[in-house]
Amino acid sequence: RENEAVTWSGSCNDGRAAGNGTLEWIVEGKISGTFEGDMADGRLDGDGVLRLEVVKGKGFDRLAGSFIKGQPDGEARYDAANGDYYEGEFKGGQRHGMGYYKMVNGEEYFGDFENGQRHGVGFLIDPDGDAYIGQFTNGLPTGQGVFEGGDGSKYQGTFADGLPNGAGTYVAVNGDTYQGS
Repeated sequence: RENEAVTWSGSCNDGRAAGNGTLEWIVEGKISGTFEGDMADGRLDGDGVLRLEVVKGKGFDRLAGSFIKGQPDGEARYDAANGDYYEGEFKGGQRHGMGYYKMVNGEEYFGDFENGQRHGVGFLIDPDGDAYIGQFTNGLPTGQGVFEGGDGSKYQGTFADGLPNGAGTYVAVNGDTYQGS
C-alpha cells in the first residue's frame, strides 16, 4: 500500500520469507506491526510473537504462540492493547478449544470455545459478581446450567439464549423458592 514498507531479517526460499527472523510493517515511517518467529512460504508458520497496532496510537495487540499458514493455530496467548487477554487454544485464527478469557471490564470466562465464541461447557463471572456454570451455544448460556447472582439469588435449570427458560429451580435472596417452568 501507499506509504507502507515491509522488512524481513531472515532467509528466503524462492523469494519468500522462510525460517526464523523478524518481520516489520512500517506505515508512514512508523512501525505498525512486527513478527518475530518462524516463517514458511512468506507466511507466519511455526512459533512466534506477533504485535499489531489495530488502532493507530492506541498501542499494540500481542499474540504469542503457534501459527499455521499465517493464522494462530494451537496454544497461544493473546494480549489486547485495551487490557483484555486470552490464553488457550486457537484454530484457523480463532479461539477454538479450551481457554481462559479475561476482559478489562472484569468479566472472566473459562471453558470451551468454538469459532471464537463461548460454545460447550464453561464458567462465566461478570463484573457484578454474577456467575454461571453450564452449557453455552454461540456465546450464550443455553442448555443446563446454574446461575448464582451477586445478590445471593440462584437458578438451576434450563437456559435458552442467555436466559432461564424451561424447567428449573429459583431461590430468591430471602429464601423463597420456585420450582417449575
